[in-house]
Amino acid sequence: MNVYGSDRVLLYNVEPWRELGFGVANFGDNIGTVSFPLWRLADEIGKVQLYVMTHIDAQRTAPPSINTVKRVAKLLNRIQTVLAGRLKQDADQRLEEGHATATVLPWSIHPVPFFNSMVLRNAWLKEYNSLTMIALTNFYQHSDNNLALTVTKAFAQDVWQYFQEIKMYLGMELLLLPKDTVQPETFIFTDEHFGNYNPSLVTFNFESLDTPGPIESRVTEDAIRPLFEGIPATMIIDALAQYPISGDLGYSGGALRGGAEAPGSGGAAVGPAGGTIGQPTI
Repeated sequence: MNVYGSDRVLLYNVEPWRELGFGVANFGDNIGTVSFPLWRLADEIGKVQLYVMTHIDAQRTAPPSINTVKRVAKLLNRIQTVLAGRLKQDADQRLEEGHATATVLPWSIHPVPFFNSMVLRNAWLKEYNSLTMIALTNFYQHSDNNLALTVTKAFAQDVWQYFQEIKMYLGMELLLLPKDTVQPETFIFTDEHFGNYNPSLVTFNFESLDTPGPIESRVTEDAIRPLFEGIPATMIIDALAQYPISGDLGYSGGALRGGAEAPGSGGAAVGPAGGTIGQPTI
């Protein structure tokens, strides 16, 4: 029996999303941040994640279309640009709040397909999705969330390392770019990287054994709009449950307890696209 709790991805325990395996990154007791820039970036990541994971490509077993590849690449460019442009080195003087007290901003949570279900069949997107959930969990629970006006280098490195992995996988395994091209910290995806997209060179054709999946049960934009708009962490808590729901694993499927407040990081001007973030401190 698990007596220590868990920081794994949580089930969004609301129909019909529960049956479709929708989940959220685990924010623990850290319901928010005092950093608007980080709140905004986390919200943007969640929205793009939802868009990609409810796209038809997520229901297909074939490699994702160039449309989806471009969307993922654009998100990676965006995250890299924001973090690299705003991070402060240890020696950089920080903005302080003075007489002001920063407002606590509850995280805006966007449940997405995560657990096994008929709407999530794409192995590539599953892996990117899993890394994104780990990144968001560390994003939400990072101790720098009490810094209102500073994105530290440590925070940027801790979060970026997971998206750096997605960048490497996308660049090398789908776009067939050399490792030496994708690996540099300053690398960002541009239009020239997509022109020769041809995953059939390195993937097997299983079409004769495949099916079109649940063509009668596509999620509509009207149904998904509340999830796209986001649910405050303070409000979604009672709708979250451990997964799997199994007494053998120590989980009852009951809703999580309410969390205490926890604050964010932010600050400074955004630099040009791309930039150097570096590796996390071990």
